[in-house]
Amino acid sequence: MASTLGYDRDATVAAVTSYYEFLIRMYLPEHSIMYPPPGGWSIPERQTFSPEKDDTVLDLVRHLPYLEPPEDWEQIFMYEKCTAVNYTYLKGTGPHNIDPPPEETLLPSHVAMLGFTPGRNGHYIFIDTKRGTATLCDFQKGGKGGTELSQNPDNLEGALTRTSDTGEELKEHWREHPTYATGDFFDMLRKQFQDLEVVPHPKGEVEFRRFPPGVDTAGDALKAIFRECGWPGEAYRKGECMKRVREFDGESDEEDEADEDD
Repeated sequence: MASTLGYDRDATVAAVTSYYEFLIRMYLPEHSIMYPPPGGWSIPERQTFSPEKDDTVLDLVRHLPYLEPPEDWEQIFMYEKCTAVNYTYLKGTGPHNIDPPPEETLLPSHVAMLGFTPGRNGHYIFIDTKRGTATLCDFQKGGKGGTELSQNPDNLEGALTRTSDTGEELKEHWREHPTYATGDFFDMLRKQFQDLEVVPHPKGEVEFRRFPPGVDTAGDALKAIFRECGWPGEAYRKGECMKRVREFDGESDEEDEADEDD
């Protein structure tokens, strides 16, 4: 059943929290989630952000949970080549710029970035606090595969535009990408992990494995490990699975004890 469209902070926080807890059940270390304290995180004021973020976005990021990578991980992924943003890292008077490069997209003040790609290829995740939607962007592919809730910024009154120093016209390209009601969005990502369309590796890397059986033999073998360990059922043996995945990828077993099932 489709989620009702419209922004609700507590529902958004609950959807993100449930998704992060799902990732822990599948592959992230048990203590990867930082839950907000009573009253929310201490986040810098809106005037310290450049570009500025509005009060609704700041209220949201003050109450979100965040993912914290273990010491031996460089970063923590929440989707395919998508690193989770942690707003608690922001300190002082800034200016804090947590938007994508403007050449990729301009971002209005009512939109929060939840995930970003650390390289050229990968995904961004945005939460629109006006519409109550979430958008998944791969800017290297453009706005292909847009949904009913995607928007054409050229046809949208009030959409941000500006000209760069090199004369390039900058726009809100994020609006063109697949967009969903927030609850539906995280259900979609969760199903991709359940169906092993996206598969995690040691130290949290996540990649697509969408070829049909017999085309991607390495992918088939990796998926088989998860299924043999009971994924996605209630009897899934995470510790055993992560150990076998590390062995499959040629990694050491130093983390085996940390991954033992409860």
